[in-house]
Amino acid sequence: MRRTFLLLLVAAVLGALPVAAQTRPDAAVPLLVSTAWLEEHLQDPKVVILWTDQGNHDEALIANARRVPHESLMTMQGGHGLAPTETLVDVLRKAGVSNDSHVVVYGEPLSAAWLFFVLDYLGHPRVSMLDASITKWRSENRPIARTPLVPPPGAFTPSPRPQLRATADDVQKGTAARSAVILDARSPREYEAGHIPGAKLLTFQDVFAIRECRRSRAATNWWRCSAPRVPRPAPPR
Repeated sequence: MRRTFLLLLVAAVLGALPVAAQTRPDAAVPLLVSTAWLEEHLQDPKVVILWTDQGNHDEALIANARRVPHESLMTMQGGHGLAPTETLVDVLRKAGVSNDSHVVVYGEPLSAAWLFFVLDYLGHPRVSMLDASITKWRSENRPIARTPLVPPPGAFTPSPRPQLRATADDVQKGTAARSAVILDARSPREYEAGHIPGAKLLTFQDVFAIRECRRSRAATNWWRCSAPRVPRPAPPR
């Protein structure tokens, strides 16, 4: 299965869950934080910045970011799925994550979504996504690093929430009962090549206001950003 399959199954099941089951553990922690907020909290010992990708990354990192490789959170046994819980917990502890940490995730979009889901699935109560990329961070001349931070181990005890994880059987039952909505976050080309019956295409680009930033040829420390891209309308049913 493709790497987004697990996340698509989660989306399907969430549509059928009661509201109480979807409540964030700590409502005081925002889902998104800005670059300005993160820079203000770079020296906060409780703020843990996790960067993840699949090996294709900019040479610069946000200052104090810790690396969590995407491959450390997954297994290819039986398809692209979550690694065992004990493995996930070990990876997060090595990244310095504790139960009282405010974890901020950023990186390659699909890898960042996978890491965010891992933290949510394991019941971490304080997780946010950075509402930006390293490109925007650098365009604003905010602090960067060349190597990831290697912190002391954290003290994280999970409280798994199995209701967030769907199986193929869950999807089949949900679609048969018309109680689930399946969102396919792959590319249009992958979707057209084959998808779960009834799945709706919704790529991550469709819900991002993407700012394209490029380094100016005239000045090495200046970046040019275009206006946000307006998401394209959904295709007619």
